[in-house]
Amino acid sequence: MRKILFYKSKAKLFVLACLALANTAYPTHNFLGWIITLVFFLIIPGYLLLNTLRHGIRSRWLIVVLSLALSMLILMVSGLALNSLHTFGLTRPLTTLNIFIVLDLVTIALLLLNKKNHLKLPSLKIRATVEQVIVALGLTALPLLSIGGAIRLNNGGSDVLTMIMFAAIALLFMLLILRKGLQPLYAYAVFTIGLSVLLSISLRGWLIVANDIQHEFEVFQLASNNNYWNISLPKGDPYNACLSITILPTIISKITTIPAEYVYKAVFQVIFALGVVPIYFLIEKLRNAKLGLIGALIFISFPAFVNSMPYLNRQEIAFVFFGLLILITFLKMSPKPKTILTVLCLFGLILSHYSSGYITIGMLSLSWGVFKLLKLIKRQESPWPSATLPLLSMPIIIVALLFTFLWNMQVTGSSSNLTSTITQTLKGLWEGSSSQSNGVNYALLSPSTINPVQVLAKSAGSNASQVFYIPQQELPITHLGRTISRIISVSSLNSAIRSFSAKILQILLLLGTLLLFIRLGKKSSVYEIYYFSLVIACIILLVLITVLPQLSVDFSVNRLFQETLVIIALPIIVAAEFLLGFLKRYRTYISAFFFAFLFLDLSGFVPQALGGYPPQLALNNWGTDYDIYYIHKGEVVGAKWLSANDSGKSATADFYAQGRLNNIKIEGGVTNILNTVMTSTYLYQDYANVHYSLYGAFLGGDVIEYAFPDATLNRNLVYSNQSSRIYLKPE
Repeated sequence: MRKILFYKSKAKLFVLACLALANTAYPTHNFLGWIITLVFFLIIPGYLLLNTLRHGIRSRWLIVVLSLALSMLILMVSGLALNSLHTFGLTRPLTTLNIFIVLDLVTIALLLLNKKNHLKLPSLKIRATVEQVIVALGLTALPLLSIGGAIRLNNGGSDVLTMIMFAAIALLFMLLILRKGLQPLYAYAVFTIGLSVLLSISLRGWLIVANDIQHEFEVFQLASNNNYWNISLPKGDPYNACLSITILPTIISKITTIPAEYVYKAVFQVIFALGVVPIYFLIEKLRNAKLGLIGALIFISFPAFVNSMPYLNRQEIAFVFFGLLILITFLKMSPKPKTILTVLCLFGLILSHYSSGYITIGMLSLSWGVFKLLKLIKRQESPWPSATLPLLSMPIIIVALLFTFLWNMQVTGSSSNLTSTITQTLKGLWEGSSSQSNGVNYALLSPSTINPVQVLAKSAGSNASQVFYIPQQELPITHLGRTISRIISVSSLNSAIRSFSAKILQILLLLGTLLLFIRLGKKSSVYEIYYFSLVIACIILLVLITVLPQLSVDFSVNRLFQETLVIIALPIIVAAEFLLGFLKRYRTYISAFFFAFLFLDLSGFVPQALGGYPPQLALNNWGTDYDIYYIHKGEVVGAKWLSANDSGKSATADFYAQGRLNNIKIEGGVTNILNTVMTSTYLYQDYANVHYSLYGAFLGGDVIEYAFPDATLNRNLVYSNQSSRIYLKPE
């Protein structure tokens, strides 16, 4: 092949021009400049690396998502390499200038690696029917409605825009299923629908909202403000070991000047929404495009996605790598690029999130064993497929395991969470402990229901007689709800639908898995057998987290189910299609309608329209989620006052109010009011404490609200604003 010189390659000259533009756009400090720099460094480096592999992938959407994932890996690894120069005397390695120099050098190096490879300029030709253009505009409007709805609620307005957005998603989804000519829009629909749901949560509040993300933001700010990621600060902190929430957001914020909060609230949500697209392509590859679209909606509809994923940025980034890891496994590709991409996705996942890495390695090890067993049972005669299925290569699994061990145990020292979980689980098995999250109550194999009153009393210790469990408030019954109440209680109906949704997904999963097993035979391809092996591995993990004590507390059942949905969405759809088989060619439409209704219910649209269910944050300015997650400016102001006036004294607060103090230095330390003897000098109260006399706790993996009437007894009010109060105990 002839050498393609830079001056003879328009595409390479175009990349160099864009690199120069990305650098010069930074000093402009405007929105357009942010977008130019951000898009370039989140896409082009990964695209150049991908192009060196001669992958043969034709889908533009898939190339974009792969380029995005590889670019994130390049940013994390480049940032890590730059950060290591601290050892050689560079005290502030992660400054903006240093980052630009390294990224420019990496981009140019990747261009040189493509010296003999052809680069294609993006085509601007768009062929679309009038119907496709109209639907595309409707899909584009979804994120705008989501943004407008969140802002309206933040300003104290109604939920009307967000409700319209949720309804529009269901309508557009059904239109896409019904109209065959709209299939070219499927990938775009998955992206816009996912992004709309994520933004409706992430953009709530003008500050960083929720609890986990507060800790994520703390380690991000430590790295960003110090221009250096200190592995041992905080020592052994597993969050600090996640490059996805330390080095990656630091680089993004430095090269774009995007406000730090909106790196998490907006940029990461766009990245994760693109990461949902591989789920569509996976099911399309295994079955067809319509089922792929349905599978993607099932993933988006799941409670962990519509309620908490925007607050778990480390896991969002890990999910992007995980989805691509599974998809690459089933793509027809030459062994070399397939193996390289598999290893790169594994490394990206492990660097992004510790527990996702543990779960993935466990899943791959289990699927390897199940695959070998199935080959014997089904007498499958094809050769060992490690060349075409890299995840079946034991050396790759061992390398991933060793890398996880080195990174989490040797480099970052962040394996204490895993060690504690294993220890507590074994102890629970030995002692017969019932320490489990209420999330397992939705499982088919769930244990007896956990009593929150007992859990609260046990955790309160000596304060047990002074605290009182408060059940979650419910939305008032609407006019439509009152009409339905003539037949059935709306509260009972909502609870029944949620319980049915959880149970039916599990029943469909088991039935679909059985159907897939029956269809396996001697002529089944190794791809079919390995996919089934992955499904079995996912089910085993879900059973383990359900029945073993402590696992459901330390590793959320909902979040594990969300991750496994990348794989198990297909058997769920297969079972639904089987049960509706008597409808023949209409079965896919009815199945799609069922899952569209499921989305409307789980997103909060149906409960909001009827009432009689705990309010969800994306649609309300009150309720448990609002109390514990929403951060008010006055709470931050009060926390800063406490930091400035604590004079080395200690403070106490409830679990969620403590989250408001995460980034605030309190010299005497902060303890949890629930199980602390009332000797702490200061009492810090957040919005819910002040306005509703409600306190919050996270016990056994669940949120519990309680009253504490004596909390302010013998304390003097020394500070107050609309959202927070501070009491002082006289000496």
